[in-house]
Amino acid sequence: MRRLPAAEAIPGMVLARQLTDAFHNLVLKEHEELTEDVINRLPVYGVDELFVDDDRVAEVSVEPLVEPYAEAQITQGLQTLYIECQGAGVLDDAILELIVRPIHEMAGEFFPVGLGELNTAPCTSPADHLYRLPARATGMAMLLAALSGMNQDQTADVGVATALMNVGYLNLPKEIVQQQEPLTPAQEHEFNKHPVHGYVLLRDSSRVSTEIAEAVLQSHELLNGSGYPQGIKGEQISMMSRLITVADNYFTLISPFNRSEQSSRHDALEYMMAFGGDLFDQEIVQHLARRVPVYPSGVVVSLTTGETGVVTESNAGQIGRPRLKVLKDKDGFDVKPDEMIELDLSDPRNRQRLVVEYKAA
Repeated sequence: MRRLPAAEAIPGMVLARQLTDAFHNLVLKEHEELTEDVINRLPVYGVDELFVDDDRVAEVSVEPLVEPYAEAQITQGLQTLYIECQGAGVLDDAILELIVRPIHEMAGEFFPVGLGELNTAPCTSPADHLYRLPARATGMAMLLAALSGMNQDQTADVGVATALMNVGYLNLPKEIVQQQEPLTPAQEHEFNKHPVHGYVLLRDSSRVSTEIAEAVLQSHELLNGSGYPQGIKGEQISMMSRLITVADNYFTLISPFNRSEQSSRHDALEYMMAFGGDLFDQEIVQHLARRVPVYPSGVVVSLTTGETGVVTESNAGQIGRPRLKVLKDKDGFDVKPDEMIELDLSDPRNRQRLVVEYKAA
């Protein structure tokens, strides 16, 4: 199978996996063909990427570390929270339970940590980006928590705090939260209060702990003191908050709605590594680099040599050096099935081959 961004879907492609929307409602069943009408509606469905059949790489298998249904439940709970509690000044504990429960259930997936791949696709739908980015970052923060030595209950708490890191938006004007252009100084001053608003909302709730409320308060702080709202630094920032910051910044960097230029997954990881120990906890960034794939299995990539291939093994930990099966040669011609070769870019013999871009084949 091949994995491709929704923007590269073509009518007639056959699904290798069922297609669901952001809330896990079925759009098309496995083995059904994509139609032009469905493709035009993919942004509405909140579909970021999809999996299609390709006989050339039929052996490629993509196993998710976290089931899409779990992320969809968190997304749905966050949407309900933001709609029902906007401007209310208080959180509904019954709605919070819609977020907390699936996170505690999901925590079991990280003990022991499986071999599946974490979903690191950027959230491309503007309509539900507010809910989906925290939901997706939740899985990454929980993985990093487990790898950092936290137990299952602590990992679940990290997940809850990550999902709710922006709950303070409920007390901000919508136009500031939804604005895509850079904020004015006055708007930025107001925006930077949202962790405080979130802390107050969560502190007064009986459904989450004080530790979670405090983690939300510090979730946008940075090690060197350049974060907000308090500008604290180093050991003053809790481990829970450091985990949230790494996951949040990764997905913010690759988001098309981050008020700055969107980064690729490779560039985002390079940035996190470059500022590990300065802005971000160095050990957590190392866990990120070793465990989260830059080029996930099934994606089509182009090389500096002109070749195009499908990633068959992400080689997580080998930054930007996956294993792939070559589909097109250096001149852009299709390689015959019996002449296809597999390249391991982590092999020193392939050091001259670099991934330069994702590309549809």
